[in-house]
Amino acid sequence: MKTLMKSSSIGYIASDTPPSTEYAYVFLKKEEGIKPLQYLVAKTKRNGKEYGVILRVQKIISIDKASRSAVIDLEEKTGLRLPEKLYEQLPGRYKLAKTEVIDAYEVSNDEGTIKVRVLGPSIPPEPRAPVYPIDEIAMRVLTKKVEHPLLIGKLVGSSVPVALEANDLLRHVCILGGTGTGKSWLRGVLMEELAKLKIPQVNFDYLGEYVEATEQLGGINLTLGEDYRPRLDMLSPREFSLMIQNYVPTPFQLAIAQQGFADFRRRSLNALQPLPPSKLIDYIRAAAISYNAREDTLQNVTSRVKAFLQDFDIFGESIDWKHYLEKYKLINIVFEYADEDLIRIGVAATLKELMILRRLKKIPCLITSFEEAHMIIPRGEKSIASVVVKRLLRYGRHLGIGVILITQKPNSIDQEGVSMPATKIVFALSHDELRYMRGLFSDLGEEIYRRIPKLEVGTAVISGTYDILRHSLYVRIRSDRKTKHGGETPRLLP
Repeated sequence: MKTLMKSSSIGYIASDTPPSTEYAYVFLKKEEGIKPLQYLVAKTKRNGKEYGVILRVQKIISIDKASRSAVIDLEEKTGLRLPEKLYEQLPGRYKLAKTEVIDAYEVSNDEGTIKVRVLGPSIPPEPRAPVYPIDEIAMRVLTKKVEHPLLIGKLVGSSVPVALEANDLLRHVCILGGTGTGKSWLRGVLMEELAKLKIPQVNFDYLGEYVEATEQLGGINLTLGEDYRPRLDMLSPREFSLMIQNYVPTPFQLAIAQQGFADFRRRSLNALQPLPPSKLIDYIRAAAISYNAREDTLQNVTSRVKAFLQDFDIFGESIDWKHYLEKYKLINIVFEYADEDLIRIGVAATLKELMILRRLKKIPCLITSFEEAHMIIPRGEKSIASVVVKRLLRYGRHLGIGVILITQKPNSIDQEGVSMPATKIVFALSHDELRYMRGLFSDLGEEIYRRIPKLEVGTAVISGTYDILRHSLYVRIRSDRKTKHGGETPRLLP
């Protein structure tokens, strides 16, 4: 029978506190590199079958029986102490890992094919059972089978690769973490992995961080308002009203503008090519007349909408999305340091256009992504961006559009922006920001949860719905990106 026990053990199950289906202590032969959140496996054989119990390290405990208070008191008062070299060789000095029991499994070998039967946390590890770093067989228990892998890294403390299933991205991904923890780097990794599978993706790039990476991957950069102008008529009258609400404050004027836009939209969608945004003013003027508005009201509402169109001069005839997505696969829309309002409107208008084209089956399934999600869908604010993005989060997987949203401020983002994505990837976050996220990591014990603010740069905890991930994973993100990382902070001094 093929054995599981290939690598050397790092320790044994100790029974200082008897191991149970909840907790176990591991006597560490090799404590170097063993960290909280890391997975270990206690392996044993019973009745000719092999079993593994998956453990997650909570904390490392250092034991030294020669350093108990009574011994130290004796040394202090007598001045007697063994030489350091002899002291280090005294018995009773060792390290324990306190672990929680996560799952268990049974392994069988059927004519050379290894099969794994998941048992759940139903059996305790045996005392003195050897403990190993997690392996790829145990990894099958933690995750589902991945058919279209997006390789993002390895489990911390092991050589076991971690990959996301590409199809799961249609159920959206939320990437959270403080500044400089590795969020943009991970987006670059996903950009490369999606490109390998030739999956179309549209990225919103506010600071030009992905321009070089896009070129290296054979994609195309389009500057909003220049190379790409989204269609105004793809928005609904309600969305148009949200977009101009700061320009047209009175309900009567807003009703006139909305009616004019509805007429403009209907005519534009039925035309051979979209009407230029400037034609909207004619339809608003006609709506004002049909509403029996006074001349000063007519002038007021048209001048206000004109001011909006001048300030947000980004609308036009769009691009041939089908052609661009098939030819380039990766489209990076560059905003060139635009202000928040322009970014929100640009993102919302583009996403709405993509949603309509997907509903009509005119473009392939795709992945979209944007950073600063707390700015796009802020908590407690209703804007065109929040309406469009939240609708996409709810129905995107049915349309065939997945969203990757990234933020360093989960406390400031609309709740649906954090709760709707099926996969969450969390880098180090402050305690204040993390408090808002507690419910997303229900499978993490309190001791481990408290360690998230201290995660190393480049490592993250991945959590997902049960059909994607049975248990949260502690992952070191790949460091071997092929494309240039554009999100580095410049040095103040050389």
